[in-house]
Amino acid sequence: MLEKVKWVLLLGGIVFLSSVIMSSCNNKRKNKELTVQNEDVNEHLSSKDKEVKDLEKKLEKAKNKIIKLEQKVGKNKDDLVYMNLKFSSDENFYKEAFDTLYYSDPTCTIIIDNPRFLSSKIDPEEVDNGLAIYCLRLDNGEICYTPRKNSPYLITEAKWQEMKKEKKEKATQEK
Repeated sequence: MLEKVKWVLLLGGIVFLSSVIMSSCNNKRKNKELTVQNEDVNEHLSSKDKEVKDLEKKLEKAKNKIIKLEQKVGKNKDDLVYMNLKFSSDENFYKEAFDTLYYSDPTCTIIIDNPRFLSSKIDPEEVDNGLAIYCLRLDNGEICYTPRKNSPYLITEAKWQEMKKEKKEKATQEK
């Protein structure tokens, strides 16, 4: 009987040791799985951090663009105020009464066809190349130029239409 007890104790010890060994192996496997999961989570978080940093950079660029646009609009607003003071309008549009040529550049090289003026104000200037010019404001807000030897003679658009009509009638009568 003592031998049976020894065998039972031996078998019980073996079962106990094997359960301890199995438990230890399971813990190692679980630790390994947790480590892999942590690495996946860390990798996922680092990719999200990178996305956040990229978005922050894009946001900063957008803010800089907005600031530049606001500065540009402010500048244009000031330019518009100046232009309205310099070339004030009386709510009429004007046309050239005669055949004076107008140009879109201060060096008087690019001709504007059939200009329409927002203001009857004429500003005499001298440009860098020494050319004496007149500056006038077009109906689209831009400035046009003509050499001073071509003295502008502006009339209201209504009067210009009448003058054009009279010329046509005169030409018809002469035929």
